[in-house]
Amino acid sequence: MTSKASTAATDNATQSAGGGFGYPAVEQPDFQLMDGPGMDRRDTFVGTPLYVSPEMLHETKSLPASDLWALGCIIYRMHVGTVPFEDKSETGTFDKILNR
Repeated sequence: MTSKASTAATDNATQSAGGGFGYPAVEQPDFQLMDGPGMDRRDTFVGTPLYVSPEMLHETKSLPASDLWALGCIIYRMHVGTVPFEDKSETGTFDKILNR
């Protein structure tokens, strides 16, 4: 049987190592490579082409309006059952978005 003092010492050692509850600490990844000059995540094109906003197709930065556009596309799909802008090709879909 272990004493309360040895249990407390073990608990303190575990918590000081960062894990707690007997689990090891998890190191946070270093994202400094993405934070350099000219590396703005709003400049990237990610996501589903069916929900991309017109400003992203014009190669401008993502804005809060881009999120609202995507949300509107999702709500439209939930209500109607199809996406608002779709074509056989990705380029055709982009043309429909731009010429809405």
